[in-house]
Amino acid sequence: MNELQIKNELLSFIEWTEEKLSRELKNRSLFEIFNEHCEKYAEYKTAKEIVDEFQHTSFLIDTPDGFQEIGDFYVKHKRNIHHVIFENYQIKVSSDHLLETKSGFKHTKNLKNGDEILTKLGFIPIISNDIVSFEEVYDWEVLHKNHRYWCDGVSSHNTGKTFLALNLCRGAQKKGYHIIYCDTEAAVDEKQFRKFGLDPEKVRYQPVNTPAEFKFFVSNLLKQLKDARAAGKQVPKIMMVLDSLGNLATSKERNDALEGKEKRDMTKQQELRSLFRIITMDLAEAKIPFVLTNHSYAAVGAYVPTDVFAGGGGALYNSSFIAFLYKAQLKEDKPKDDENSDVDMKATGIVVRSKPHKSRFAKPIQIRFHISFFKGMNPYVGLEDFISWKNCGIEKGNLVSKSEYEKLTPGDKAKADVFEFNGKTMYFVPKASAMRYIVKHLGDGVKANQLFTPEVFTEEALRELDEKVIKPTFMLPDVNDIYEIDDYVDEELEETEENLIED
Repeated sequence: MNELQIKNELLSFIEWTEEKLSRELKNRSLFEIFNEHCEKYAEYKTAKEIVDEFQHTSFLIDTPDGFQEIGDFYVKHKRNIHHVIFENYQIKVSSDHLLETKSGFKHTKNLKNGDEILTKLGFIPIISNDIVSFEEVYDWEVLHKNHRYWCDGVSSHNTGKTFLALNLCRGAQKKGYHIIYCDTEAAVDEKQFRKFGLDPEKVRYQPVNTPAEFKFFVSNLLKQLKDARAAGKQVPKIMMVLDSLGNLATSKERNDALEGKEKRDMTKQQELRSLFRIITMDLAEAKIPFVLTNHSYAAVGAYVPTDVFAGGGGALYNSSFIAFLYKAQLKEDKPKDDENSDVDMKATGIVVRSKPHKSRFAKPIQIRFHISFFKGMNPYVGLEDFISWKNCGIEKGNLVSKSEYEKLTPGDKAKADVFEFNGKTMYFVPKASAMRYIVKHLGDGVKANQLFTPEVFTEEALRELDEKVIKPTFMLPDVNDIYEIDDYVDEELEETEENLIED
């Protein structure tokens, strides 16, 4: 939503004149005014009400970072519910719910009396933390980089990583892989697998709690696969997922919680390093892709604040590719022929900005992709940065008549293209400000919201784009190419030196 839209919304709800609103904007930021407006008209809703009403409306939720929009939601397994009491607040949350402490987010089950939690009144110590029931729980995404919200006045962390992990699993199954899903958050079940288009018969769900438990499971699995191959048995293609690394708790951390000790666990990073030293080469030898999700946090103490990969150097040094993901909101009108067209609703989703932190196989170039909460992932979003008439016959512009083409200046004619479509001669003139994309193989133009479809990005168009743009852009140069570049540079230097001597 841009500033003008927000101003118009404010004016429709608040009895302000345009002049008064302009005066207010001079003294205060638009962010402050918008949040004040949201605070005034906010309503209290339970988690269940938000989930039940999600498909009929969109929500803004109160967060330490102002009012933010809710993305996707999750219905999770039943688990222990804790009643946590503070001096001025009390909340009921699940045992694995994350609350914000001075040293970062911690699970409710690991919090002790006296631990200070961020609330709307600042950091306040816990008075009591008791299990009171066993219930089904809910979680959702907050579309902000800090991924937190106020839960009855207490700062809580939201979910989101599982959505991407399950989409990766679906893609892998299409390529014939069986999935081993190691879950540290109790975030998924058979219903969730089916919701994301996965075949549960080809998924092994494996809950894990500690690095040692995961290390033992993987080592034992790899031994069984190796023995099966040695016996001449056929072994299926396997992909392994760990969701998430940051939620693994060491045995020491668990024992300290039981004994009421408040010392910081200094063994976790060593255990994780040991884990990756043991499993990395064995997984590679067995040709098992290993995907893990993890938390990141802002290193605010650094000279330049940056996002940091949590969990130490084990995963950081052994991973072949690491990407930090940042989300932005996307909305699009639902098609008229949609099965839910009788409901006044809009399909919501997010545009994800993927910023490579480490890449062994390709140039670390930032990209974007789209996830719709109703349609899954759109594989074509982001390709608009690479298309052109020369590359694949898709570009912004206009189709003109022959007489209009003849009136063009020589310069414009040089940029234009004359092509045949179904026996008819057509004239394409590129124009960056045009309202439509002209698609050569369709012989017509499409609006921007119709661009990301298989009708536009056909297999032939994708192959052409891949060969002409994508591979040259992202592929690392071959060693032989590097030698050729070096030879060329040497020749240029020699020629330059000769010219300097002559001068």
